[in-house]
Amino acid sequence: MRPIKEVGLSHVLLDLENYRIPDSQASQDDALRYLFESENVLELVEKIAHDGYLDNELPLVVRAETEGGETGEFIVLEGNRRVAALKALSGLATPDGCKKQLNKVRKKYAHELKNLPTKIRVMVMESRESALPHLGRMHIGDSKRRWSRDQQATFYYSMLDKNTNVGDLRVRFPNQPGLNRLLKMASVRRFISHAKFTDGSLRAYAASADLTMSSFEYAYRSKDIADAVGISFNDDGLIEPSPEREGAELDGQKLGALELLLTKFRSNELNTRSAALKKGTPEYVELIRELEGKSETADGQTPRPDEGSTEKKEEQQSSYPGGANTPSNEEMRGDDQQGNNSEESSSRSRNDPRTYRHLNMKSVENLYRDDKVRVNIQILFVELQKINVSDLPVASAMLMRAVLEATVKWTLTDQEQDNRNQLKQLFKVVQDKANSENWRCRSNVNNIASADVSTPGSITWFNIIAHNFDFRPAGEMLHQAWSLVCPVIEHMLKTSLDGTP
Repeated sequence: MRPIKEVGLSHVLLDLENYRIPDSQASQDDALRYLFESENVLELVEKIAHDGYLDNELPLVVRAETEGGETGEFIVLEGNRRVAALKALSGLATPDGCKKQLNKVRKKYAHELKNLPTKIRVMVMESRESALPHLGRMHIGDSKRRWSRDQQATFYYSMLDKNTNVGDLRVRFPNQPGLNRLLKMASVRRFISHAKFTDGSLRAYAASADLTMSSFEYAYRSKDIADAVGISFNDDGLIEPSPEREGAELDGQKLGALELLLTKFRSNELNTRSAALKKGTPEYVELIRELEGKSETADGQTPRPDEGSTEKKEEQQSSYPGGANTPSNEEMRGDDQQGNNSEESSSRSRNDPRTYRHLNMKSVENLYRDDKVRVNIQILFVELQKINVSDLPVASAMLMRAVLEATVKWTLTDQEQDNRNQLKQLFKVVQDKANSENWRCRSNVNNIASADVSTPGSITWFNIIAHNFDFRPAGEMLHQAWSLVCPVIEHMLKTSLDGTP
């Protein structure tokens, strides 16, 4: 019988190696923020505030000192969502972006929260190892909230060490026929989260729950795509010698290919229904050529005969307010990319999106052209689509900021705007909505609202360009900024046009 102990909330720590989290977190604040952003802890906060805290299911903990922590503290192995909710309600911790919602709940249930426990009962496990069978039974079966495929993958992968191999896992978990698939998921997550991306926001996306591995596996299960981005599995579904090392050492063409692939997933240009991920389709062939830097249009060659005549292509280019047309592939890339002759630039593929003269606005074209969108806002989008970000980076940044602000003001209700005029003030409203409504792009929203000047696309970055005349962004930064901003604009337009979050 394992001991049951009553412990003060302040002495109960969230697990930084929590299986719900795709990659281990650096601090308690990081873990708390992740759980609130990705595991809908706000819903649990309100439920506990309304119904009270029930301890019929005790959190499983391990003594922190067994893992090099402080004596008297305990790490939660099972029950992190409940503990996070209790800490937030008691005021011991407030995750970024949730202060307003938490204050509202505390005010609404002020009377009930007088009985909120400051101590909770926990079951103390001897070690992580001793807790594994219980965690697997609870979250990979149906008795509790089921872990996602990504979380199950992390669970199994974490058990591999010098004393436990894949064969041992198969013996221990005979009812898990998809073990190879799950180990591939966990390996790829670690591989991409350790790649040395030039775009900080892309690195954050690769390590977050916004990138679902059950969707991304539609790409890497293709050997052609896996080879193009530097992923190679052994027979057990593992990347050797380690996914972290292989990801960190990735460079050159393969790193550019991986960034391109992830950018397409983040903008939803690629998803589980994309023809480009189905082997044998023309779209698949073109995607492989893009990833390998061999795209015909990227090389400046004549389009293939099946792409139609010049006249037909001109007919296919859509007209916009003022007679503007979508930039062609040649205009997007340009013969000299961005005229950058640096060693770093010359090592990149011609198809690397960071070298394009124009922003890739394909994912929002049909949205901003909708008749419901005001013409003046459509014109802003058209101008941003046509502007050469290499030649006019400052103007491009100002135009992108105008597009973002126009989208926010058009999609928020008058009540939500509440006479707020500045983008920073308005975006706090967007941030609250994104976190409370669990938007898929909420990590982008949080970065735009809170990141510093080193993150292209953040409000601070836009402001420094507007007010510091010595700061001139490189064209590459504009593509990084757009990769952060575009998914948010796309979500807000879709939500406003469809009428659903």
